[in-house]
Amino acid sequence: MLGVSRSTLSAWETGRYQPDLESLIKISKLLDTSIDILLGAERKDIVLITRKDFEKLLEAKKAISKIEQENPQIKNKVQIQDNHGKITFK
Repeated sequence: MLGVSRSTLSAWETGRYQPDLESLIKISKLLDTSIDILLGAERKDIVLITRKDFEKLLEAKKAISKIEQENPQIKNKVQIQDNHGKITFK
């Protein structure tokens, strides 16, 4: 999705390197947030999550898009809920 290697992601996660502007733009679009938030601007509705949970959310987002494409009448009505580590749909 981002077009970067696992080692690059690891370097970002550990703080050895910072994403370049192009990568920040891709990440902000993927997460539907602004770059200033990615760079540390405070928001009380942001929760830090693990990489594993992030990957689960990406998969859930893909599943939601597929469901909405197949059922246009429910567009924007599907929500993700955390059910003790499992992502379910409401």
